[in-house]
Amino acid sequence: MEETRHDAAVTTLGFDPGGKGRFGCAALNTVTGQFETSLCGSVDEAVNWACRWKESKVEAAGIDTLLSWQSTKSGWRGADEFLRQTYPACKNSVSAANSLYGAMAVQGAVLAFRIRTLFPSLMLTETHPKVLWHHVTLGHEYPRVEKWKDSVPGVVLDWLNAKSLTGTLNNEDEFDALLSAWAAMQGIKGVWKKDLFLLTAKQQKSDNVSLVSDAHYFWPD
Repeated sequence: MEETRHDAAVTTLGFDPGGKGRFGCAALNTVTGQFETSLCGSVDEAVNWACRWKESKVEAAGIDTLLSWQSTKSGWRGADEFLRQTYPACKNSVSAANSLYGAMAVQGAVLAFRIRTLFPSLMLTETHPKVLWHHVTLGHEYPRVEKWKDSVPGVVLDWLNAKSLTGTLNNEDEFDALLSAWAAMQGIKGVWKKDLFLLTAKQQKSDNVSLVSDAHYFWPD
């Protein structure tokens, strides 16, 4: 993908599909580094929230979900095998597609379809916030729910400062959404050129199947 130059403010969106009011959403200004986050309760609410940026220059969105599927045994994809092999400490957080269920796998795919309808030219990238955090912090423990009880974890504040990102975070779900929006920014700017969807699984005999076109899985080189 060719590097895209941005002379004006561009917004990237991020989503962390979850149930029971834990559907994290984020919008990131790629020029100023300012972001907004919110918690929604469904795909419909998340799409309505995204409509706030309908008049903005929204170029990309990152979603913590499956944006492609495989017909290999258990549905393993090249991307999954790469992450498990590259980050053995996170191996258990990368599962075969056939074993996934719930909002992440189901509602996330629905969101991808709906958000592409809202923004037809939107570039979509799959994300995996937990493994991404492991990578960008060189293995630092991910700040789970209990770490957010009193305030934003110090390690998160340090990361925000290092990346010149400013905004309000209230919980883990919003943080995952922000990480997804940040990953989308790296992809659309051409900073990350590795696309995990180009990797083939060991038993792969056919192309990946995608619900939306122009789906990627950008990852740090």
